[in-house]
Amino acid sequence: MHNAAEALTFFVPGPAVGKQRPRVTAHGTFTPTKTREYERRIGRFYAAKATKRREDFTGPVDMSIVIGVPVPQYVSAKKRIAMLSGSIEPLNKPDIDNVAKSVLDALNGLAYADDKQVRELRVQKRYADVPGVTVTLHWWLGGVSDERVSK
Repeated sequence: MHNAAEALTFFVPGPAVGKQRPRVTAHGTFTPTKTREYERRIGRFYAAKATKRREDFTGPVDMSIVIGVPVPQYVSAKKRIAMLSGSIEPLNKPDIDNVAKSVLDALNGLAYADDKQVRELRVQKRYADVPGVTVTLHWWLGGVSDERVSK
């Protein structure tokens, strides 16, 4: 049972970047630069909007991610309107699961202690005039978590 939730929505402008596979070299395993930079960017936009520090928050979190992809420049005005209204869905990259992983990992230690706390995740991809990712977080306060019940 959860008593209340606090919410925050923030926007990360620019094309969404899906989490890339780690690279393995003779010197070890590393996260590709493009992924690392995008995760830092998400963290900066979250921190600019957040009014509370949440790195130690260990309760349940719900998250919604809306990926706004740009309408291709070559489409007719009629098709553009259909795309922006949702009549035509984006079926191109980025893959929503990879973008979600970038967002979840970027917010580790910022919006929550660990992304394992995310109990509900909704991810959508839509055409948008302004490409970017809109993230909404709900922190559930009070109540009893599974971890405390099992002890």
